[in-house]
Amino acid sequence: MTPSILKLLEILKEQLAVSHRKIAALAFSALMLGSVAAASVAFADGIDNPPEASASPLDNAIDQIENKEPPIAVAPPEPEPVIEQTPPPPTPEARVVEVQENTSFFGLSIGAYDITHDRTAAAFNLEWQPGTRIVGILQPLFGAFVTTRGTTMGYGGIGTPFHIGKRVFVMPSFAVGAYGRGGGYDLGRTLAFRAGAELAYEFDDKSRIGLNVHAISNGESLHRKDRTEIISLVYTVPFNLFSGRPKPQTMLVAEPAPAPVEAPAEAEPAPAPVADQPSETVQ
Repeated sequence: MTPSILKLLEILKEQLAVSHRKIAALAFSALMLGSVAAASVAFADGIDNPPEASASPLDNAIDQIENKEPPIAVAPPEPEPVIEQTPPPPTPEARVVEVQENTSFFGLSIGAYDITHDRTAAAFNLEWQPGTRIVGILQPLFGAFVTTRGTTMGYGGIGTPFHIGKRVFVMPSFAVGAYGRGGGYDLGRTLAFRAGAELAYEFDDKSRIGLNVHAISNGESLHRKDRTEIISLVYTVPFNLFSGRPKPQTMLVAEPAPAPVEAPAEAEPAPAPVADQPSETVQ
């Protein structure tokens, strides 16, 4: 053989030797990798699996979407109740009323004195009733009378006036005073008591005309020996007719309007089932 061929054969031989070494190295590396992988699997099998973490609301929503669950129906909010506005009450009607001041009264009586005894005489009585009331119902009164026989008495007391209907005026009264016999009946003492009543018809201007009946006693009893009496016709007028005070004025008073009648509230319709109401899909 020629030297060139021999040289080529040596080169091929060297190349084959290198290739055998590389193949051996690769086979060893593959064997080592296989051993490591097998050991890793065995070690992983010996470790307990960690507990699964609880799913968050977002994870649940994503799972529902991925699993293609049906959409959740959300009921719409209930409408706010409608408040009905009540119309303002009508303007009350006005009426005219009379404003009556606390008016004093002056009375004049003419009648008969001592009817039950033999000393009958004409009697004249003057009486003043102030424009005040005690505890709202008791009318103070002050007066005096004189007879044609010279009998006199001055007194002060109280009465209880009231009306029967619109025109009939009644006032029982009681008074205490000093009695002077004169030529009249002797009561046996100066201190005397007068009890009786007035029955009268009242006019529009508050004046009245009627009858007075009073018994005058010494306080021991009402027997005829301890008393005398006066029956007279009386005319009583408001004191402002003499004093020139202005008459009671009139004024407008608003009548209270009747309270509005509230209509019964209508029953609200029952809400429709959730399936029939429009729904909002949670995305």
